[in-house]
Amino acid sequence: MKTWLDQAGKPVNWEEVRGVIFDVDGTLYRQKPVRFSMMGRLMRHLLAHPCFFRELMGIYHFRKLRETASFRTQTMEAQIRAAAASAGIRDAEQLKKAIQRWMFEEPLTYIRKYRNPDTLGLLAQMQSAEKKILIYSDYATEQKMEVLGIRADGIYYPGIHGIEGMKPSGKNVQRILSSQGLCPDETVYIGDRPEKDGKSARAAGVRFVSV
Repeated sequence: MKTWLDQAGKPVNWEEVRGVIFDVDGTLYRQKPVRFSMMGRLMRHLLAHPCFFRELMGIYHFRKLRETASFRTQTMEAQIRAAAASAGIRDAEQLKKAIQRWMFEEPLTYIRKYRNPDTLGLLAQMQSAEKKILIYSDYATEQKMEVLGIRADGIYYPGIHGIEGMKPSGKNVQRILSSQGLCPDETVYIGDRPEKDGKSARAAGVRFVSV
């Protein structure tokens, strides 16, 4: 089995672990090739449908707003309305449909193609060892779990199970642990962004492994 090192550079003793929290984007699949593939797909769609430009700008503003501190704790509906206003889209519902299609549905084919064999292999090994498998994302992730063929003991993202706002959030990690009856010292958090996943883990007293 591959040796996994935590944020302190120490090998993780998986026998002492009861639960593993996995980030999704960039962790369970390789995000960069998915983004490049989607960029090409979006540009081809834009060339065929020039009026799509405004919706594309709305998606851009939505992604940017979700990264700002003032909007990080807002509901997704509020973020969509703000993004629609920034892009000059009167009907926020129109933008919501575009976001659903281009951020959540269209990428699924590429997510399946660019799976991360290392983290998915670890996940399978942890399941075989009867560890709790927990998924924590900034976005609804059930469809991604389906195409990746993952079964989890718990899926968490803003708006469900008491999860509020986006990463980084130690409080959300604590809520995940509490809901699963886990302690910080028997849990490992695996993610690709030390500034978000790592900070969330540290704030909750959980060991972090960066991929």
